[in-house]
Amino acid sequence: MDDRALLRDLQAALQSTEGQGAEAQAGAISAVLAQHGATVADIYRLRGRATTRRRNELSSLRLHLDGLIAQREVATATAEAVDRFLRQGSE
Repeated sequence: MDDRALLRDLQAALQSTEGQGAEAQAGAISAVLAQHGATVADIYRLRGRATTRRRNELSSLRLHLDGLIAQREVATATAEAVDRFLRQGSE
């Protein structure tokens, strides 16, 4: 079973039945699952993996941003210290 193809086909099935009601969507989902030899448990598994991947990506981004913020704070503090030093030396 190709996870990406399953997700792509599920999304297409939902879009093609949009506005037709829950029965039409359930039928389209069932057809896609049968076509791929998948079950509802496979959908939950894929959703869990996507959630975990998204959470990991956000965590990595947060760490990267925290690092950039810390560098910026150090640069600002250094610039302020140099400015204070130069002002004290010229007085």
